[in-house]
Amino acid sequence: MITLSIDTSAASAVAWLQGDKAETTLSMQVTGDARHHVETLSETISATKTRGGLDAQERADLIVVGRGPAPFTGLRAGIMTALTLGAAWQVPVVGVCSLDALALQVLRDLEGKGAAGQALQADEVTVIFSDARRQEVYYRAYRTEGRGDLRGVLGPFVGSAKEAIETLAEAGLRRCACAGRGVELYDDALREAAQDFGMELRFVQEEDGLRVPNPALAGRLAWEHIRGAVGDVAADANAEDLLAHVASLSPKEMEAAGLHTTPDYLRRPDIHMGKPKT
Repeated sequence: MITLSIDTSAASAVAWLQGDKAETTLSMQVTGDARHHVETLSETISATKTRGGLDAQERADLIVVGRGPAPFTGLRAGIMTALTLGAAWQVPVVGVCSLDALALQVLRDLEGKGAAGQALQADEVTVIFSDARRQEVYYRAYRTEGRGDLRGVLGPFVGSAKEAIETLAEAGLRRCACAGRGVELYDDALREAAQDFGMELRFVQEEDGLRVPNPALAGRLAWEHIRGAVGDVAADANAEDLLAHVASLSPKEMEAAGLHTTPDYLRRPDIHMGKPKT
């Protein structure tokens, strides 16, 4: 079972994965260019496929794509590429929230630091802040459900650092372990707002930390969502049966299961057509 995972919410990130849960990473590449997805994505997909030991004509059984939130142009490039390949190969395409992959990376990093006293605390939520440009952040909050499991409890939303902190405070989420590119960019603004609203923030990423969702983790997360969508049947179903079930879902059912590919722009594109002159 081969999974191709793509994310263009930040830079171009591609992974080829193998296994019924996408547990084996065959190859992965993340480019540092956040503005030329269209020019680099196809080449990255082909190059990683070759490095992963796959034949040029071999097709993925499932395509996973990050649906943002992110600016319009880059996000659209990844989603349209995934949908085009899915149609050409006649395989299912499922979406995951790009912030979820970042949150899962944070959770795993913190679990690895438990012995050093840096693990996630019982009353903390994990909050991912990514760069939304225009002096704003995309953000989403998560609670931990068992080891390695996260549940989104707020967002994704977009707003200024102060607006994000106010929204978290109003939701009663006052102790937050924070990470993401938005933390790097708006450190002072987040801390100042947290002080105003009586919140406790803990910045948990390393310097020059989480900027691009890990496509391998996104692929594994997608398989978890697929099994969740199938429910009790998933325990006995093989991967082929699971994908057949996904292929039978209506768009409304895909959305309810968190598998839809509708992009999360959260606001109008940076460039848009004005009203026609009369």
